[in-house]
Amino acid sequence: AFDEALAIRRQLVKDHPAVPDFKSALAKSLINVGNSFPDETRDPFPLYEESLDLTRQLVLTDPSNENWQGGLCESLDRMAVFHGSRGKIAEAVAFHEENLAIKRKMLQIDPSDRRWQEMLGFSLNRLGALHLEQKMLPAALPVLEEALGIFRRITQSDPSDSSNLTQLEQSLTNLSAVYRLQGKFVEEKALHSEGNEVIRTLANLDPAN
Repeated sequence: AFDEALAIRRQLVKDHPAVPDFKSALAKSLINVGNSFPDETRDPFPLYEESLDLTRQLVLTDPSNENWQGGLCESLDRMAVFHGSRGKIAEAVAFHEENLAIKRKMLQIDPSDRRWQEMLGFSLNRLGALHLEQKMLPAALPVLEEALGIFRRITQSDPSDSSNLTQLEQSLTNLSAVYRLQGKFVEEKALHSEGNEVIRTLANLDPAN
């Protein structure tokens, strides 16, 4: 299904190159197809790279378009994760940081925009996890602390949102791991306990899982 959608959207862009929404839809299809590739059997990089090129072009034509900025962030996220999974840490960090810069800029326009807050927190969690995996603790600490602050605020205002509670639990887990590696066992224990409370809340929201 993803391959068929990609072929259709390629044709639409070819037939109507001046219609930006067709390019935006094509960029999304490229990511969907790349994400569908089984590990190590097909290389999604050319698709992610093409998606990134398209979304960069769109944002250049209209930087005020939030949907196109969101599409660019998604392409950057895919490139960051791809490079990180192949051990290209410097490249992965660079894509993560560009992604974060866009989200911070969008939040400067409207600091109350919850969608961009969530997206910023999600990206901070990803970058923090990458730093933690590399044992880059001084880099991981402020990133994960910021993510934790974001998801604490969001879940306090909406304690029934399971996706944000999951991100909160991830922030707590990763930050507690940083504290453990730094020998800050009191701080680690406090976050671990808070994380267990979040897990219990998630279980109560969805007992089937």
